[in-house]
Amino acid sequence: DAVLIAPNFRETTLTLTNYLDEQGTPYLFIDFNILKAHPISYIGQDSKQSGYLAAKLLMKEYREGDELAFFLTGSKDSPAEIQMQRRLEGFTAYLAENHNRLILHDIILDKEDHHYNERTLDDFFTKHPDVHLGAVFNSRVYAVGNYLRQHPEVEMRGIVGYDLLPKNVECLKQST
Repeated sequence: DAVLIAPNFRETTLTLTNYLDEQGTPYLFIDFNILKAHPISYIGQDSKQSGYLAAKLLMKEYREGDELAFFLTGSKDSPAEIQMQRRLEGFTAYLAENHNRLILHDIILDKEDHHYNERTLDDFFTKHPDVHLGAVFNSRVYAVGNYLRQHPEVEMRGIVGYDLLPKNVECLKQST
């Protein structure tokens, strides 16, 4: 009766939905709504609002002089992860409204290379001792959690993460 789509990749999804529109086939989205498409329905969260709320909660831990790190797996401008982009938009909107002088850092982690991530995080935290808050916008939060658990000398007071599988939650509990 209809096609159910969980859009992960914007351009690929738009190609599919354009085809479905041409065929007169109805479709709906779950988990993410692409605004340029024409689904009959959408089921899921407002990712931008979710990011806004995450920033609001995290910033309750803010102290004067703190800096914040975005732990990313790819560029913030990457169209590959739509949910991540919307979460980041909401997150940065809150910061712009309420903490516009906060120093932000982007740390790009590799999805597969644990040793690269270890070196990158070692170097980053050595150079930026005032980073005490962090955000991870996708399921790679476990990589940061594992690192923090193994490096108790890194003083993170707060970190927010998304796609929290049970192993990710456990890593964060043990590291903050």
